[in-house]
Amino acid sequence: MTGTDTRSLGRARLAIEHLLIDFVIENSPKKEVVNANGDTIIVPPPSLGRLFYSLGISAADASPRTLDRRPDRTVLARSPTLTSLSNRLKTERKDLDANFEFKTRKIWMNVCELPQDPKTLEYHGRFLASKSLRTYYRTTLKCRVDVIGVWDTEEGDGAGVDDLMCAPYVLITSDEKVNVDKCVTHVEHRIREHEEKFGMSRTGGRRLLRGESASEAGGVEMES
Repeated sequence: MTGTDTRSLGRARLAIEHLLIDFVIENSPKKEVVNANGDTIIVPPPSLGRLFYSLGISAADASPRTLDRRPDRTVLARSPTLTSLSNRLKTERKDLDANFEFKTRKIWMNVCELPQDPKTLEYHGRFLASKSLRTYYRTTLKCRVDVIGVWDTEEGDGAGVDDLMCAPYVLITSDEKVNVDKCVTHVEHRIREHEEKFGMSRTGGRRLLRGESASEAGGVEMES
């Protein structure tokens, strides 16, 4: 988008973002889970995290103050949980005011690609979601890590591959950027180990971590 009135450009960008978000929500199957407190929770559509990450990158690139323009950097983006819940409730709860809206919460976010079996074309990611690793992400790295698109539709928390509108991926979020950056490094090394063990690869190859040369990463050219 181009123009001389930055406020108009901002409003146009926001309107387009809302259309994209609504499209993903409306075209994704609704799924609910019951949490430990017995409350029914609406699960965000599994593709929403990747969309929000892409929108966050796009918004940052549009700002002249953005110095770091690496395409796979950590960015501040909307939390997919609140947006999904807000949109679902406005659609299904007729008793809510027409102007009802959850306050948009922003979190630091990054996305990692998952390795794919060259023969079966199956994406691998369950090795990143063991109970011990989930505890490590949460308690040590202070991050939430969602592995999206490697489960059967009836499994997991709404990340079924059949419901996905994009390639399977790993969504890493936290309230602090440094936490996400550390977690990306940890997840990237786990993925590399899995690739070497099973002879797999990712579209675009390995990502280049900060302070790492292309040869050390395996010949990739893009920095993370």
